[in-house]
Amino acid sequence: MKKNRIYIGVALCLAAVLGTGCEDANYDTIDNGLYIKEAFDSKGLMSSKITVDAEDVAVTLTPSLSRMLGADVNVRLEIDQTVLDSYNEANASSYQVLPAEYYTMPSEGVIQAGFTSGESMIVTVKPFESEDGAQYALPLRVVSSQVNSLPTSSKYLVLCDKPLIQSTPYMNYLSHLLCEPLDESSDNGMAKTWGLNLSEWSLEFWVWMDGYAINNQALFDSDEIYIRFGDAMIDYDLLQIKLRGTQVNTVTHFSPNTWTHVAFTYDTAGLLTIYVNGVKDVTLQTKGGAVPVNYLQMVCSGVQYFRNNCMMAQIRFWNKCITASQIESNRFYSITPTDDMVGYWRMDEGSGDICNDCSKNGRHAHASAPLTWREDQRFDGK
Repeated sequence: MKKNRIYIGVALCLAAVLGTGCEDANYDTIDNGLYIKEAFDSKGLMSSKITVDAEDVAVTLTPSLSRMLGADVNVRLEIDQTVLDSYNEANASSYQVLPAEYYTMPSEGVIQAGFTSGESMIVTVKPFESEDGAQYALPLRVVSSQVNSLPTSSKYLVLCDKPLIQSTPYMNYLSHLLCEPLDESSDNGMAKTWGLNLSEWSLEFWVWMDGYAINNQALFDSDEIYIRFGDAMIDYDLLQIKLRGTQVNTVTHFSPNTWTHVAFTYDTAGLLTIYVNGVKDVTLQTKGGAVPVNYLQMVCSGVQYFRNNCMMAQIRFWNKCITASQIESNRFYSITPTDDMVGYWRMDEGSGDICNDCSKNGRHAHASAPLTWREDQRFDGK
């Protein structure tokens, strides 16, 4: 009798399992979710960066379900501004939605009954114009009226960047750049009236030198900031900064005839960090405190010391300590000026003897002799 009760119990359990299996075969929508396959393994918002040059760029996204269903599921991709807002806030960026005329995407897709994935949906980004350094993105979300979208993996952000190709001034000691306001009666031709005391700041730029013939080839000079190639006791192809009574030079040796990106950051604790091509190169703990900035001059050590030819581009002077991720994200691109810039000189005019400050401050840089320009400079090595 006891054995019979065991057999009956096993049978009931087996029936329950079989019943559950039959229920699953109905492909119920309960606990199902819609997502983008390419975003599924991401722990947060999935993003990819594409560089759009002269040709269209295609991005492939695959709509998928957590569980297959017994009926077709119609899906569509839509622009979701909240996705972009969250990204910008988290990354201190200012991407805008790419204007509609610069992309195409399917109006809808289908995940057929009995399948967990549909056919790939191709989003095509066309070559676009970037107004005043605007950066664009496509914040996408897959949706359906039949199945709920999963909170995170239904979203995908495509960052659409243009390669940085621009004219740059070809400079030497004659090209000494003085930033406004100017005053011909002063010792260096500048009024020195900026009146800034920066508890934190950053200075980033691209630089190209055709050689390193002598020490003290100075790129920048301000009240307490002096940046130059070489010193009497270091190699001439090392970049040095003198700041707050101390100095430090890069570990990296710079190559001639090569564009190199450099960023200096100074935080509220007085920690100076130098990045070369987006990578932390060296740090220096200074005595700290606010750094006075009343003027800025560039290519400024004169005929005795500035013996090589130089090009610079995308000079951004910030009144904040920017992050390593910001440096890496933006170094290959022209960006939109922001309110936390002391000055932003793109150096891309292509003619004339003035390099405009495109920030709100208007601290335009005037050359002391006529500038010559080099066209079509590209910075990504392609």
